[in-house]
Amino acid sequence: EIQKIRDVVSPIYPDLEIETVFCVHFRDLMNRINSGEVHAGITVDHSVYTMFESDSFELARAKRIILYSKRYPLACRSDLTPFDFRNEPFIVVDADGNGAKRIREFCEPYGFRPKIIATKDTEDSIMYLQALKGVTIVDQWLRFVSQPDFTFIPMQEDTRLVLTWKEPQENPSLQ
Repeated sequence: EIQKIRDVVSPIYPDLEIETVFCVHFRDLMNRINSGEVHAGITVDHSVYTMFESDSFELARAKRIILYSKRYPLACRSDLTPFDFRNEPFIVVDADGNGAKRIREFCEPYGFRPKIIATKDTEDSIMYLQALKGVTIVDQWLRFVSQPDFTFIPMQEDTRLVLTWKEPQENPSLQ
């Protein structure tokens, strides 16, 4: 919602006018920023590292979580840690080829390398979760987290939501 973005950015950058908000895959966002079609974009921090020579500004943080069905075999345990999921398949949207790599990086601090089930989009991943085919790692702000069929455990790490732009930037509002 554009007003929420304005509410966060405007106190920090009162002269920055936000006119358009649209949702695209981060590869499309990268292409649009590189071509000059858009001046800046909002994305999660780990996608910025694969994009371009860029600068970014943190807007918000969200807890990274392991999301799974309440009917999943491990769901009956109350003392779960990320390590308890070491033998479970991790479902990941891997449209950009980096999703599996990121999930492995997220699990590395917990001492395991997960088995991966790659899907083409979030809706497919949710269907796999509902079918008890595995678990996934998402940010707590994902819209599916609040569905009554799912539960989650928090991980130690947060994901940053950032405003990013190509450097050098000729737009004075981003300098």
